[in-house]
Order: sequence, then structure tokens, then C-alpha cells
Amino acid sequence: MTAVGTAILAAVCALVLTMILSRRTTLTAKPMPDRWHVRATPISGGVAIFAGFLVAMQPAIFSRAIDSRYLPVVLGIAGAFAVGLVDDVRTLRPRVKLAGQLGVAIVAVALGLVPDWLPVWIGAPVAVVVLVAGMNSVNLLDHIDGLAAGTAMIAASCLALIAGGVGGFGSSVVPAAIAGACAGYLPLNFRPRRSALIFMGDSGSHVLGFGLGGVALLSNGGGVGSVVSAVAVPALVLAVPMLDTLLVTVVRWVEGRPISQGGRDHSSHRLVYGGLGPQAAVLVLLAISALGGGTGVLLATVRDPLLVSVAAGAALAALVAFGSRLATLREGGSARVVRLRRSGSEPERQDRDASAG
Repeated sequence: MTAVGTAILAAVCALVLTMILSRRTTLTAKPMPDRWHVRATPISGGVAIFAGFLVAMQPAIFSRAIDSRYLPVVLGIAGAFAVGLVDDVRTLRPRVKLAGQLGVAIVAVALGLVPDWLPVWIGAPVAVVVLVAGMNSVNLLDHIDGLAAGTAMIAASCLALIAGGVGGFGSSVVPAAIAGACAGYLPLNFRPRRSALIFMGDSGSHVLGFGLGGVALLSNGGGVGSVVSAVAVPALVLAVPMLDTLLVTVVRWVEGRPISQGGRDHSSHRLVYGGLGPQAAVLVLLAISALGGGTGVLLATVRDPLLVSVAAGAALAALVAFGSRLATLREGGSARVVRLRRSGSEPERQDRDASAG
């Protein structure tokens, strides 16, 4: 089955299951002070994402349409899903959750999920770090409707385009299945002027984070075939989750707060404090994700290492500048604080001055 067919099959399966699971209220996320949703919402969307991905991969696996080196990615996604699902059901302690993530990553690396452009003794620990960071990055990004799944869909689509258009870059089937699963889930998670009917939970964020990290590790740098391209292209494609994770980590560390503690201090929250509505903030970040991914696609087809280095450096500088600006936007200043009505209709905005606290 082609990458397009894989994506369509994943989207259809994920959409059907998401519609069914959105009506189940056995496992829900209740409203909390550090979250914006105002009603109990099912968090079983990750089940639909994983199932859509898994079903769509079957034709490619049984027909051997994908290289065997991608099998650890598929198995690792299953392990990541299990860790995330347990956390959704039982709320694991941060250390226990990290131990589970490390276990899944180490097993996947032992099975061969290592970048082929690095010596194994370097590539193995790098792969573990990338996989664990991927799971946590998407998990951190899943703080507002549509952002995590939308970003993952764009990133996976770009990786599929690169793999399909650049010989030797990697498989287009696996990222296509990830993108399709996200596309099937999104209509019930990101709804115009209405709140989400379902969240992906940790099970979904772990699936997407591990999947994107695994595919990025097996991407060998595309047209340039250099270390610079091998690092720059996936980094550009995954710019938004990397930016958000770095922003939250640095700010919380400076403020002396636990990094694992939730809060309304992510990139999308800060854009809202700067005057945007929640959905507009998400669209801005998705546009940045598309721009970074598109740049990565273009660089993957270029055979000039100098141009790749310059473009990657310029993109990094722009992201640092953008992140620095976001860090100055805080709740309680002159920005508008947005709260969603319980009806899920148009967000109501409340102006607050600097003394509002």
C-alpha cells in the first residue's frame, strides 16, 4: 500500500474510533486551575490514534513494504502507548513514568533503532535521549485543543514527503500512518469556536512523540547526506515541540518550579496573554510548524551543505528570538486572559491590568 493509502486508512480508522470514544466518559480529564477546559472531557483519543496507526500499518508490514529497521519504531510506539495509557488510568509519579519511557526507548534501541550516520556507541545514547524527549515534548505540547495533534500531523506529513521525494531518506509509510491517525482525531479535538469533545491523553502524546522521534532518527539527512542535514532537517520539522519544551523547561527552572508540574505557561498560553484568542494562538503555532517543516523539505533536496548550514542557523536564530519574546508574555499583565464558556461557544475575553494579579 502506498503512503497516501496508508494515511487515508489511518485517518478513517482513527476518525471512527474517535467518534465512538468521545461518547465514553469512563476515563475523563476534570477541569483544573492550570488547564483551560471547563468540563470533564474523555481522554481516550490516544486509543483511537494508536489503533488507526496500527491498523494502517498492517498491509505494509505483511507485504514487507517497509524496511525491517522500522519495526522497532512500530514496536516502540506500542510500548509508548502502554506507558501512556497506564499513566492516564493511574497517574504515575514522574519518576515512574520516566522509568517507563526509558525502558521503552532502551528496548527499541537494543532492537536497532539507532541513526546510521553515527557510530553505535554515540548513536545509542543519542537515540534514547531523542525518544524520551520526543514523548515528553509532545506531552507538554498537549495543553490546548488541536496543537499537539496538528503539529504532529504537519511534522509527520513533512517527513513522509521528504522520504517519498528524496531517495534513501527513509520510509514514507510510517510517518504517513502517523499523519493520517492525527487527521482522523483532529476534527473532534479542534473545533471552530467550540471546545474539544475528546483529548488524546498521555497514551496519544506518547505514541506521537515516540513515532516522530523514531522516524527522525532513521532519517539519514536527505540530499546533502551530511551530519548538518541529518540534524537540521528533523529539527526544523519538529521546531514547535522543541521550542515549547525548551521554553517551559528554562522558565520553570529559572523560577524554581518543577518541570513536570503543569501550568499555563506554554507557548500557546503566552500568545493568548499577548492578545490572541486560543484558537488563533494554535493556528499561529501550526503556521510556524508548517513553515519549519516546509523549510526542512526544501533543505532535504538541496546538495549544498553551506546553504543548509546558513538556513538552519537563520531558522534557529528566528526561533530563539520568538521564544525570547514569548518568555516575556505572562498572565496577569496587560494581556487579555481568555476563559472558555461552559457551553463551548465563542471564548469570552476579560481585560486585566498590571495590578490584577
